[in-house]
Amino acid sequence: MKKKFCLLFLLFIACMTPGVAWGSGDGNFIDMSDPAPGTGDTGWTYKDNVYTIAAGANVTVIGSNQVPDPSQRRIEVAEGAEASITLSGVTITGLDTNQSPLLLKPGATLTLTLVGENTLTAGLNSAGIQAPGKIQGDTVIPGTTLTINGSGSLIATGGDSGAGIGGGYGFVGAGVYVGGGEITISDGKVKATGGTNGAGIGGGYYGDGGTITIEGGEVTAEGNDGGAGIGGGAQGAGGTIKINGGTVTATGSDYGAGIGNGAGGYGVPGRVAMNGNGVVYASSVKPPVTGTGGIVFIDNPPTPPTDPPTRPTFPDGTVYGNVTLAEDLEISAGQKLTVPKGASLTVLDEVTLKNVTNESEIDNEGTITNYGIIDNNVGVITNKGRIYSEPENIKRGSNYIGNEPIWPPPSDTPEPPGGGGCNTGAGMAATGALAAVLLLCAAAIRGRKR
Repeated sequence: MKKKFCLLFLLFIACMTPGVAWGSGDGNFIDMSDPAPGTGDTGWTYKDNVYTIAAGANVTVIGSNQVPDPSQRRIEVAEGAEASITLSGVTITGLDTNQSPLLLKPGATLTLTLVGENTLTAGLNSAGIQAPGKIQGDTVIPGTTLTINGSGSLIATGGDSGAGIGGGYGFVGAGVYVGGGEITISDGKVKATGGTNGAGIGGGYYGDGGTITIEGGEVTAEGNDGGAGIGGGAQGAGGTIKINGGTVTATGSDYGAGIGNGAGGYGVPGRVAMNGNGVVYASSVKPPVTGTGGIVFIDNPPTPPTDPPTRPTFPDGTVYGNVTLAEDLEISAGQKLTVPKGASLTVLDEVTLKNVTNESEIDNEGTITNYGIIDNNVGVITNKGRIYSEPENIKRGSNYIGNEPIWPPPSDTPEPPGGGGCNTGAGMAATGALAAVLLLCAAAIRGRKR
């Protein structure tokens, strides 16, 4: 009995461990490579090359719509439906005009989990994942909500006039435009590229950015021909953009901001806020960053833009507010990270802040508290503020200028959270639970030996 108990609990913990794909909760699968899937199953229907996901569905999607032969098979979430989809090694490409690989119909809410490598490429006027905002015309059409998480990766590419993730072509009628919906990325590796005039994440041509929140993961967003990296498509306003975690690289194109308005964007510029520990590399940010915490590296692109565009180098980094560095950060050649007066940077245990070359620089006028490693063997540190660090944890090199490091930090300095390794709540919980189960199993085995 004890042996059976251990096996059951080990299976339970394995199912709860992040990064392990066990399929959807109700066992429903869609295979995009199946040329004759029938009319549907629990949670979805199929007609005219479209899988329609119903309210309450939880499905796992696999395969490619280009196998065994090219097809127009694609996915839509039904109007007003709230559903969950896991993409597990999916490719949907080769679509016609006005066709998105994954379309959220008006009022739909989708939680999208990434497993393995996934590629979504839209047709003309559409987004790689089309999650449009509210349309305020003669009739109000509700917007959509999209949340992306998981341990896998996604490459989403818009067709001409569409965003990588967000809105399609934004001109609805005289004076009526539609942008991106409410989009949240909390985990995973996501690359979103707009089609011509589209944002990477946000609006298509003429569309604003909607509401975009990035909580974690590794996100790369590239606008195209006037589109912002994150924000408005060409002629579109920036929307509301919040970056609270993760590593984000956002590059605009032809006067489109890295984060903010598209080129010639109508309306107010929107809002860019950082309220956490995100690290951002942006070709530009318009309007300026607000909020309580984040690191932003800004490029200095030439005006007018060159053709082909100059590759961004993101030379100017600034710490905004109070930031905790939970992952290694390298200051590359030609880059300078500035901690202004009144700002603070805490380097966690097992984390390294490193000047990579003799052209890398850290300029501190605020406070740096180091529980990990500061590596300045070849770079430059100018310390006009305070650096709290044990001597053996800071490699000063020959170009350390200014105030000496001191230790310990003031007694009222908050204790840092644990750094390095698995620092997600789910991972910590699963690890702790697994340890507890192993102890129970060991006890059971000892009991059998007696």
